[in-house]
Amino acid sequence: ERVNSVRDLMTIANAYLKKHRYDDAKVVYVEMHNHATTHKVMVGLIELCLKTNCPEEAEVYIREFRKLEPTNPERLIYRYRVDVMLEKGPEYLVKSLSKLKDEDYSDVWGLELAKTYYKMEDYQNCAQECKDLLLWFSGTEAAAKAHILLTACIEKGAKISMPEVKPRREEDFSEEAEQEETGVPTIVPEPKKEESEDNLFFDVSAVIDELDTNEQADVQNEDSDTVIAV
Repeated sequence: ERVNSVRDLMTIANAYLKKHRYDDAKVVYVEMHNHATTHKVMVGLIELCLKTNCPEEAEVYIREFRKLEPTNPERLIYRYRVDVMLEKGPEYLVKSLSKLKDEDYSDVWGLELAKTYYKMEDYQNCAQECKDLLLWFSGTEAAAKAHILLTACIEKGAKISMPEVKPRREEDFSEEAEQEETGVPTIVPEPKKEESEDNLFFDVSAVIDELDTNEQADVQNEDSDTVIAV
């Protein structure tokens, strides 16, 4: 019997995901894409293309995603991730990251932009990005890393003043965790962790779960080799 329901197809895809059968899950996603070109389907399909090491195929869906949601910053994140898989140089990668900063500045991708400038040996721009991170995201792990990177850039000749803000030490994060365990309220918000490809894939799984919460509540596996999800 032919399965026509997108919900049924999603259930089948999730079953494959739980068994790490990503190629099979991608086939099901392609079928879902034939039924409905929605955000959830497009994001899941792109993630699976990346997971199965098919960057060229991912590019096709990224272009479609860009037409579907032309202002969604995720299109730039996917563009960057595909370019990384295609082993494009930092001079190329910095383009997507710079656009992402203009549209949706975050500590995670701001730090990635700074690191990319550093790989290019563009210490002046790297230092400026680090300074921006310290000013905009003071108190985060990304800011602490930016402070270290900024110091390195200055040592390599970057002409920039060190901002007044002080980065938090690693011990500060440990103390904050202890305060949370004891119930003592914290003043500084919990630092945002860097997003790996696996974390991005998990986010997509979370989106997928919205369509079938009862049967697929445990679709996210905490195994380090599990996937999916931005």
